[in-house]
Formats: sequence, C-alpha cells, structure tokens
Amino acid sequence: MLRGEIRELPIELHDGVRLDEPVDLLAAFHELQGQGSAATLSRLLARQTLFRGMIQSDGITILNSSGKILAFRVFVKPNEDEQGKMNQLNIRGGARSRAFELMKLRLGNSLSCVFFRSQDDYDNGGIATQALNGTCGAFCRS
Repeated sequence: MLRGEIRELPIELHDGVRLDEPVDLLAAFHELQGQGSAATLSRLLARQTLFRGMIQSDGITILNSSGKILAFRVFVKPNEDEQGKMNQLNIRGGARSRAFELMKLRLGNSLSCVFFRSQDDYDNGGIATQALNGTCGAFCRS
C-alpha cells in the first residue's frame, strides 16, 4: 500500500498493469453509505469483484491508503543489495512469499503496508495467520 493520495508508482513497481484512472473503492463505499440505493450497491459490488479478480491474478495489486487501486499484475525483482538481504532470510514458499519478503524490505518512504495471500500452508515468522483459502499476513509501518 502506498501512502496517502500517491498516484504515481515508484519505478520499482512499474512492471505491471498501471491503471490510467485509479479504481476508487472508498468512494464507492461512501456513496453507498450516503445513498443506500441499489445502483450504489451495484457499483460497490462491481468494484469489489474487480478488486478480487486483481488480487487473485499473478503478481501484486497496488493500492494507496486513500482506497484507490493503482495497478495490478505488478512483478518485483530485488536489486543487488536487496538480494543479499533476502539470501540471509530463510524464505519458505514460492514466488508470492519471496515477493512479500522483498516488499517488507521496501517499507518506508512511499510504501506503508504490504499484504500477503498465498495457497502455501505455513506460518511466516509469526505474522501470517491461517485464512479460509491459504495463508494471509500483513506487515505495516506508520
């Protein structure tokens, strides 16, 4: 998750599908709260379905903390320094686990939170918990 209203992705998150116009999940939720109509519910459910499809795709889905989806199917690769740090970690699992660990290393300036969901069935250093369809975990810094 990128901080605040950030709409431009950092260069290390450019390998994916960037949306020309962000999908505003929070606005759809507030619209439903304010109007409560069938049309506003339908718009929220459509965005929810789109978001679910993006999350279930390969790669990473990028949101900002204002509730806007900015990109999906984003793939990350460690730079030389990050690769050295990752080599020291005992990472179990597949590509999603490695991507989660890499994103945890990148927390700080513009990145405030990473969320992990995998079909791998294990506990990731005490921060992942068992969910309905696999392992989930979140790691955030304020």
